[in-house]
Amino acid sequence: MCHKKPKLNAYIYFNTIYLDKVFGKVSIGDSINVDKAPTLFKICILKSLLSDWFVSVSLSVCVKFDKPKSNDKNNYHLKLINHVTKNIMDTFLKSSTFRILIVDDIPLNIRIVSNMLEDEGYELMHAVNGKSAISLARSNAFDLILLDVRMPDINGFDVCRTLRKEHGTKDVPVIFLTSEDDTESIVEGFKVGATDYVTKPFNGPELIARVKTHLELSRSKRELISMNEQLRKSEETFRYLAIHDNLTNLYNTRYLYQSLADIISDSSRNNDHFSLIFMDIDNFKCVVDTYGHLNGSRALQEVAHTIMESLQDPSYGVAYGGDEFVIVLPEFNKSQAINKAEEIRNRMNQTVYLVNQGHHVKLCASFGISTYPEDSSDMTGLLSKADQAMFDVKEQGKNAILSCTSDLA
Repeated sequence: MCHKKPKLNAYIYFNTIYLDKVFGKVSIGDSINVDKAPTLFKICILKSLLSDWFVSVSLSVCVKFDKPKSNDKNNYHLKLINHVTKNIMDTFLKSSTFRILIVDDIPLNIRIVSNMLEDEGYELMHAVNGKSAISLARSNAFDLILLDVRMPDINGFDVCRTLRKEHGTKDVPVIFLTSEDDTESIVEGFKVGATDYVTKPFNGPELIARVKTHLELSRSKRELISMNEQLRKSEETFRYLAIHDNLTNLYNTRYLYQSLADIISDSSRNNDHFSLIFMDIDNFKCVVDTYGHLNGSRALQEVAHTIMESLQDPSYGVAYGGDEFVIVLPEFNKSQAINKAEEIRNRMNQTVYLVNQGHHVKLCASFGISTYPEDSSDMTGLLSKADQAMFDVKEQGKNAILSCTSDLA
């Protein structure tokens, strides 16, 4: 069963109302016509009264006044503003209603507790036994549970144990309702996970104070957890952005330079090979000139996707700048690197780009390859030799592959 105060839902009825003198800092014109009044008037008051601490919340305010007499407009406006302000503030303050479950096998106790709490604006539900309490707790997001200890079917201790084991209810504060001198129950309650206890017969101010305290503590805990989660996600996002290219989602040059140092060190220690492919899209300026810069960026994204489809960890692609890419191939010797470059080249030749934009664009690229340690044993040498091999391909006709010590492929 649910005890909940009705929400305010209705409209503002009047022909014309003058607000510029009442809310001087809100510039909305001299008057508001009746067909626009409910929405604009509501927005005006929210922005004026709640601008410093208002958060996203939907409010419906009920105000109904008789049409004012011409000589009573000032009093009418003042009365209207006061009434609407009170309703808005009351509705706003209770908009994030706490939901509380009261569990007791004696209906009179439930009524007593409900009467004490109902003026606080809480949404109250109740259960008369442990089984229904567990069921309600599983199907409703309660902010707090007031739980009787002594119940005939499942006692409060067992209910609390069950709730503490389940993900959806393990963090909900539980306040035990127990007899005044029942010290043993109080100690046992804390052992099974109770947050607090209230003794019978109930003292209204004490009950209200304890409920408010634990609701606020619980909300603060949830907000802290939420903030920590947001910070964690933000940190993950920043870490990702720090080493990835925003356009293509390939790695960026910062990551390339950091990782190449580690790969060179590992390859030297293990007496192993690794290779780099320097890749540049042929005649890409024509694509930009023909289809525009936006489609040029889309084409780069699609080429990056072609590269990623061709690679498996620990190999990776890098957006080196403009229409240039670097592909890092750990543990690849020169022959394996040439085969991988050929695979990427064939994929590009077989792919039609910018189809989703209504175009039919064919792209190709030139590839230069260097291999550690035979071509160079340092990062700068490997990159420059792969880059030079790629430029040699450009000079000899494009859409081909060349390594530092091989013929054009």
